[in-house]
Amino acid sequence: MKFQDSTLRWALTYAHKGFAIIPTETPTHQEYAVQSRFRLLEWPSIPSSDPATIASWYLRAPYAGIAVGLGPSGMLAVEITGEEGSATFGTLMDDHEDWFPWETASFEAGETRTLLYRAGGLCIDSDVELGPGVVARGAGHVILPPSQDNAGVFHQWDDPDDLTVSAPPQWLVEKLSPFVKVAA
Repeated sequence: MKFQDSTLRWALTYAHKGFAIIPTETPTHQEYAVQSRFRLLEWPSIPSSDPATIASWYLRAPYAGIAVGLGPSGMLAVEITGEEGSATFGTLMDDHEDWFPWETASFEAGETRTLLYRAGGLCIDSDVELGPGVVARGAGHVILPPSQDNAGVFHQWDDPDDLTVSAPPQWLVEKLSPFVKVAA
C-alpha cells in the first residue's frame, strides 16, 4: 500500500505542476498495468494533468509507473548518459558559462541524468544529439521518479523539494533551432 500511496501522491504532485501524466508498466508489476489496460504503446491518447483522471488510473493500477508526456506537457528533456555524456556535458557547461543546469528539475536513473525544461511553445519531434552521450528530446515520454525503468532501476530526483521546471538556456534553444518548429 505504501508504494501505491506514494506513486499516486507523486502523480498528483506532477499534475499540479502542469505535467501531463502517463501511467506506465513497471518491470516488477507489469501484470497490474496490463490488467488495467495501460500499455506504453497507447500513451499518446491518454496523457492527462486532470487529478480525477490520474487518481482513477492509479487506483485501478496501483503499481503503474509514472511518465510525463513531453509534448503534451510543453517540456524538453536533456538526457546525459554515462561517462561520455558527462564529459560532453562538462564541455557544454564550459562553453556556456551563463548556463546553470541545476536551476531546473533534474533526476537520475542508473547512468542517466535527465534535466527537464519548459519548451515555451517550441516543439521538437525527434531526438537531437547535442554531443556524445547527450540528447535533447521534445517528443515521447520520460519516466519520472519514483518509477522504475525497464532494467528495474529506480529514478530519483536530485532535489525532491524543488521541482521547478525552468526555460531552457538561450544557447540550447539556438542549438536546437534547426530541429524546432513553433507548436500549433
